[in-house]
Amino acid sequence: MIKSFPLCFIFCLIFSSLSYAGENDATFRNLQIELGTLQAGYFNNLLLSEIPENKAFKTQVWYPLKLEAFQKYEWVDIVKLSHDKWKIQNPETGGKVEFSVSYEDSKLKIIQTSSHIVKNIAVSKDSAVSKDSAFSVETEFTLSGGYRKDDLDWNIGAYLLPGYYVNVLSELTWDDIESYQVKFQGSLVWPNIIALRGMAGYGWIFDGDNQDSDFAGNDRTWEFSRSNNSADDGDVWDVSLAIGYPFRTGKKVIGTITPLVGYSYHEQNLKMSDGIQTIATAGVTPPVGPFEGLDSSFDTEWYGPWIGIDMHFRAAEIKTFAQRFETYFSYEYHWADYEAEADWNLREDFQHPKSFTHDADGNGWIIRTGFNFVLQRNIALNFNYDYQDWSTDNGTSKTFFADGTTAKSRLNEVNWTSYAISLGIAWRF
Repeated sequence: MIKSFPLCFIFCLIFSSLSYAGENDATFRNLQIELGTLQAGYFNNLLLSEIPENKAFKTQVWYPLKLEAFQKYEWVDIVKLSHDKWKIQNPETGGKVEFSVSYEDSKLKIIQTSSHIVKNIAVSKDSAVSKDSAFSVETEFTLSGGYRKDDLDWNIGAYLLPGYYVNVLSELTWDDIESYQVKFQGSLVWPNIIALRGMAGYGWIFDGDNQDSDFAGNDRTWEFSRSNNSADDGDVWDVSLAIGYPFRTGKKVIGTITPLVGYSYHEQNLKMSDGIQTIATAGVTPPVGPFEGLDSSFDTEWYGPWIGIDMHFRAAEIKTFAQRFETYFSYEYHWADYEAEADWNLREDFQHPKSFTHDADGNGWIIRTGFNFVLQRNIALNFNYDYQDWSTDNGTSKTFFADGTTAKSRLNEVNWTSYAISLGIAWRF
């Protein structure tokens, strides 16, 4: 009988510990889920039983139906008063709700002790995040339209004659390429967890100028040919996707700062028509004046990864006209692969439709800024300004001749800048 006592005692201890596993294992994160609040931090992993009394943890309301006394995005303090007594309060407004916690069948249960609690909520602390979770997602879609202007230029160095190299033999510029642009943007944000962002834009070119110059001397000297042409057709478009971590901070003004990594793709599909020869060389170029039949194309691609940052600021609650304005700013740095393909339709010595190609490495940066004006809870006007600046290192230009031969020359540089102004509507869910 004496020998069996230690074994019985051990079984009693094990049964006792299993009976109270729910209470001993409940963490501050479990409490936040039940209350409908959210804030990342070390304290989420603290056991409720180990949290000292009168210790305040600042957090944010994300599911106001669970705490009707507070509004979504409102910053509050959660304070442990005693072993099972707690309170949630806003020190600035004086709003306060007291509650107690209990455990039933390994479930954490909130029990109201003041008239501000809407209802008792009992959800297993081991369950996955459900539709009643505090981790609500912020969804926003913006459709906008506006004006865009692009400039692009490139030049090559090559042999004009055997043994005679010209460092800038040919240079092409497209200036004031104007287009009507529509753009769609979307974002999914779980504050202090993850953010997803996407953008797609398309522009119809309606005006622009092109110049094609050829030189016989180094450093753009001895220009022997120049044509000035129309570039009032074509299109431009951009696609970008990104993921990041959104840091949410602030009380009266809510700031979200999101470092991002992403990937983007950009095209300019440019045209040349209505040619006018402005500098001519007898026997080599058309005479000065208009010439017929010009219908050439030049299509570019820029694609690659990028890193950047988004910053967004808005009022925690709207009580005045000024608090309806939200501001934002983003910056992106891009690494790009640049490729291009051209069809010079009047050059009989070139192949068609692929007369020559470009290939080079490049980089670029993009800034986006603007503001939203909140009309209703889920609808806002959007004003946006974009600017981007891209360039390449030296690369390769490959020409395809009509007889089937090819030749490579040095692509010295490619430069592309663009800005766009747009107005749109943002929907939030």
